[in-house]
Amino acid sequence: MNTRERLLYIMDRISKEYCSSEQLTFEIFETKNTNKKRLIQKDLEILREHFKEKIIKTNKKYKFLKVPYFMQNIATTDGIKMKELIEFLMVFDNKMLSLFEKEEPFLIQNLKKEIRSIYLIFEPPLEIINPTFSDEIKRAIINTQYMTITYKGNHHIETYIDIKPYRIIYGEGNWYLAIYDANWDKKYNLLRINFIQSVKLHSKTFHKDIEIERAIESFQSLLAKPDKKSFEVIIEVDGVGIKHFKKKKYLKSQKIIKEDRKKLTISFQITDALEITPLIIKKWMPYVVVVSPKSIQETLCRDAEKFLEKQRRLMDDKKDI
Repeated sequence: MNTRERLLYIMDRISKEYCSSEQLTFEIFETKNTNKKRLIQKDLEILREHFKEKIIKTNKKYKFLKVPYFMQNIATTDGIKMKELIEFLMVFDNKMLSLFEKEEPFLIQNLKKEIRSIYLIFEPPLEIINPTFSDEIKRAIINTQYMTITYKGNHHIETYIDIKPYRIIYGEGNWYLAIYDANWDKKYNLLRINFIQSVKLHSKTFHKDIEIERAIESFQSLLAKPDKKSFEVIIEVDGVGIKHFKKKKYLKSQKIIKEDRKKLTISFQITDALEITPLIIKKWMPYVVVVSPKSIQETLCRDAEKFLEKQRRLMDDKKDI
């Protein structure tokens, strides 16, 4: 067996399983001769020099880390990019790593150790979709098939007959299905996927409505009202809030329209006041004030007055104890 044949043989073996130099020496030369072993070790060094991080050594055994077949379309020759992909999956969708671990368990285990030393996730960023219905829902969306769904509402089980499934949407930690029913006035409704009790696909298909597609594309909040016309809200942000609003968009429509050293003036396009008041304005008090519209200003003032009245009453009651 010449050098070229040896290198090809070694590559084939270590791409399938972990092999030691002793094992390879015996397979190729049918001997444990020290000189032959050194020759195999030189071959391994040549391969490691050429393939760099793709060939790993652990417990005196070598393994070529091939890219799993299902990853080949998304993989690049840049190992750093692949590592970033796996790191993302571990942080945001740990369940998906099981697909990688079947192919390269050692690689994923090492990456897990490294990533755990970097990140601390207080809560799972992604809700795990119930696999019982997810495949059927995806198929219905792709094939534009009508569906009938039974759904666990707030107080009872509801049945949605002949609805059109449009898109799976992720928002505020949970997965939702955007559906349309011809009996509704609004453009679409959101159903929490994990509250779906049963799914039935129909052979009948539908044509997607462009207006509904646009409404879903412009979706920026679970509290949005797609059937209503949007309106502008302008706020001013000062103090410690400035750096946060400059670094993060709290809604897709957020736009800085004026900036100086003391404050930011920011515009939002919303369809309902609840999109902005609880999780943005109230969260960032006292560093945020509403410039317009007047209706939101008045609502916030009433809420603030009620809060202050209750808080003072509680403090006064405690003084008397």
